[in-house]
Amino acid sequence: MIQDSDDVVVTDPLSQQWGIEGNLRTLFETVLDGLIIINSQGIVEAFNPAAEKLFGYGAAEIVGQNISLLMPEPYRERHDTYLQNYARTGIPHIIGTTREIQALRRGGDLFAIELSVSEFRQNGARGYIGVVRDISERKKAEENHKRLLQQLITAEEEVRRCIARDLHDTVGQSLLSLMLELHNAAEETTPVSPQRCHRLFQQTRALLEEVRRLARGLHPSVLDDLGLSAALGRFTDEYARMHALQVDVYLQGVTTHRLPRPLETTLYRIAQEALSNVVKHAHARQVSVLLEQQPTQVQLIIEDDGQGFDVEQTRAESLARGQLGLSNIRERASLFGGTVTVESAPERGTTLYVQIPLTADYHGQDTSPSGR
Repeated sequence: MIQDSDDVVVTDPLSQQWGIEGNLRTLFETVLDGLIIINSQGIVEAFNPAAEKLFGYGAAEIVGQNISLLMPEPYRERHDTYLQNYARTGIPHIIGTTREIQALRRGGDLFAIELSVSEFRQNGARGYIGVVRDISERKKAEENHKRLLQQLITAEEEVRRCIARDLHDTVGQSLLSLMLELHNAAEETTPVSPQRCHRLFQQTRALLEEVRRLARGLHPSVLDDLGLSAALGRFTDEYARMHALQVDVYLQGVTTHRLPRPLETTLYRIAQEALSNVVKHAHARQVSVLLEQQPTQVQLIIEDDGQGFDVEQTRAESLARGQLGLSNIRERASLFGGTVTVESAPERGTTLYVQIPLTADYHGQDTSPSGR
């Protein structure tokens, strides 16, 4: 029993019925997980401060109420069935289970919880104690990860589709044309003229260059052989020629000691993605790429003089349409604990900042043949 300032006696089931006092009561009131005790009829008899914070109800409001107040359908009907079976058989069917279910906050908002239930017997009384943990942020993160993974799989399939189309339409047709030319030359009784040999040579060289272009798109050998700086230089030169852009590359603090290959590949793919976005959306004339290696981090900055955009609005629209956009870049950087910041505004151009921390393990990888 608890006596308030007006000498009104208030029942305290936590102490009176369940005998929870001293250290056990302190634990009940200070534990970070929500704790709810209900009797065999499903009436809440104890509601700790963590549960108050989770559900938005004060203990005085919820104690004495049926626990179904915190449950959406169809959990209410299922819960009533559990209680009926418990009252009839004395067998607690949900004891020892940990489930992920939906719960109701004050105001009717649904949120995800992890619920563990145990039978609670004290002073001859019998009921349940539920341990409640809010997992809504975790579920949201899992859903985001699942969505990003699906987007990456979709993007990979699109790359495969483009490569297959290039192989069929360009390389395949060129090989067929070359094969027919060689067949005709072999069937002719007169010697092949030098001019015809030169034309076949030019066809073969063009075909070889196309195969090399496709191979570079998949994985540039220069990235393995010479490192990120050289690979960025070659890629940006080729991209500038293909799209009539002026692309300037600046290197700061880059030494002969290379970054780990997975990190170099990630930065290279981020640069590819960023420049692809510039061509698709920015309508820029000039782009600058800065790669800066510092003692504690590596930084990649890509700036263009294009039309710019509203960052938050574009991000929300891209997520709604299921587009990768900057999410792909952020996902790649996050694999190394990195951050991505975008600064842009309509008609003001765009600057992309990628910062990835360097640990002690990232240093000392020599680029020389003996060090590789």
